[in-house]
Amino acid sequence: MRRKAFTLFELLLAMSLLGMIAAISAPFLSQVVGGNELQTAVDVTVQSLRRSQTLARTGEDDASWGTYVTPGGVTVFRGTSYATRDAQYDEVTAISVEVGVSGVQEFVFAPVTGEPGAAGSLTLTSLDESWTVTVNSKGVVTF
Repeated sequence: MRRKAFTLFELLLAMSLLGMIAAISAPFLSQVVGGNELQTAVDVTVQSLRRSQTLARTGEDDASWGTYVTPGGVTVFRGTSYATRDAQYDEVTAISVEVGVSGVQEFVFAPVTGEPGAAGSLTLTSLDESWTVTVNSKGVVTF
């Protein structure tokens, strides 16, 4: 009596096909993951800018508040600059270190008015895609 089973050839053929499909789809998957990391970094950056502006407008601790962006993290800080900030008030949110940051990395908002010390743009880049986040002289954040 003969048993029903797969032959070694059939198993190798199936594994080869799965391997080829995985090899073909890998570049597309990396683009999807890279795009998600960039979108997350943009969202975190915009939310942090709006948070620091809101803290400044509401007069939280009667101080200036700002946002500092680097590859790997976005920091909402209290103070007139990141270098002279009061670190105990830092709110750090991690972003992918694969996301490049260029342009103005530090935005500081004045108490009560919420206007930035200087307008500027920040560009976040991952793979072959980039997004620009802009803060105008009135403090409006666009991306």
